[in-house]
Amino acid sequence: KQLRVIKAVVNNLLLKNHKVYLKAIGTAAMRDASNCADIEQQIFDLAGIEFDKIDGLDEAELCAGGITLFYPEATGLAIDMGGGSTEFALIKNGSTKKRESLGFGTASISSDKNAKCAITESLNGLGKKFKNVETLYLSGGTFRNINKALCEREGWDIKGETPPKIALKDYKQFIAELLAMSEEEWADQPS
Repeated sequence: KQLRVIKAVVNNLLLKNHKVYLKAIGTAAMRDASNCADIEQQIFDLAGIEFDKIDGLDEAELCAGGITLFYPEATGLAIDMGGGSTEFALIKNGSTKKRESLGFGTASISSDKNAKCAITESLNGLGKKFKNVETLYLSGGTFRNINKALCEREGWDIKGETPPKIALKDYKQFIAELLAMSEEEWADQPS
């Protein structure tokens, strides 16, 4: 349904003589999908959009690029946790210096029978690669939803020109509060 909506929007723009170029970018979910070719074909058939899969290092670079759009002189570690992977990009004065991609995300963690062990093993040595970092830039659906909930609770403007900066202690406290909630309390949370 959404692909047909996108195609209608594109066709409307083309009718108005706008130049339109669209490309779908596939990340970990598509890299790992056994039916990726079928999905690519369906996207092209329904919406006329070409499809590219990118590797984890390119995904980390895109994460860093998204951060530097808001903070051009950013220095810190960008972390993008999605459903199938987590990317890390060390940024110094707006330029990416190191990138890393780990093959776990919220969906793959939840499907792993020994998630804690898998995460610990994946993160082993990561601290040495990204040491002395003072600022974290969190992105991706998981972090976006947590940040949105925290900002809404605190009354911070999340729709401003520049996203609010959240102190690590405030973020940790909010995560601890979320982890302490019962299932009933979770059910009462706004979506």
